[in-house]
Amino acid sequence: MISSVTPSPLAAAATKAAETPQRDPLMWEQAKAFEAQFLSEMLKLADLGKTPEAFGGGLGEDAFAAMMVDEYASAMVEKNSFGLAEKVYESMAERLK
Repeated sequence: MISSVTPSPLAAAATKAAETPQRDPLMWEQAKAFEAQFLSEMLKLADLGKTPEAFGGGLGEDAFAAMMVDEYASAMVEKNSFGLAEKVYESMAERLK
């Protein structure tokens, strides 16, 4: 009987890094920033970070809620991109050829 062997997280990361094509770091950061901004706007439309009326913290609370949503979006892109950054990067790279 042959048991299945799962690769260690380090081996999986090394394999993924080997499969990832070389990217221009500046363009890649800009593509990820675009995806984060897009996600931030979508999260705002979903009322994430909307100030509950019970608290009524005023303008300061609204400003910090907007920053919180931006940070959530950035964290989402860093942890698990939705693929928009890849498509934006590919489009930019294609235009530079």
